Amino acid sequence: MRKPILFCVLGISLFLSCKKVNQFDLQGKWKAVEVLEQGTPLTVDVQTIKMHFSPTHYEYASTLKYQEAGHYRIQSNLLFTKDTTKSDALEKAVEIAKVDKDSLFLR
Repeated sequence: MRKPILFCVLGISLFLSCKKVNQFDLQGKWKAVEVLEQGTPLTVDVQTIKMHFSPTHYEYASTLKYQEAGHYRIQSNLLFTKDTTKSDALEKAVEIAKVDKDSLFLR
């Protein structure tokens, strides 16, 4: 009897985790609270790491006074950014591992 319940829970979990992300999920201002590398916290000043998403543009600030801004797009669970402040910038992509109204996890 437990197996059907377990499969239902797993199925629902997979369905919810595969939810398609859209631009409205990201809009707003985000501040970093932790940066991990292979599961280990990095010793960086996370208070300087911020992202802001409007309907079509983004702004990003990080440590060492690094900044970029430009256009972004979302395809499935991937966030593609193109820094328009630099003429030679390439499009970058990161995985959106999870997003809800108060949390954004990028991989």
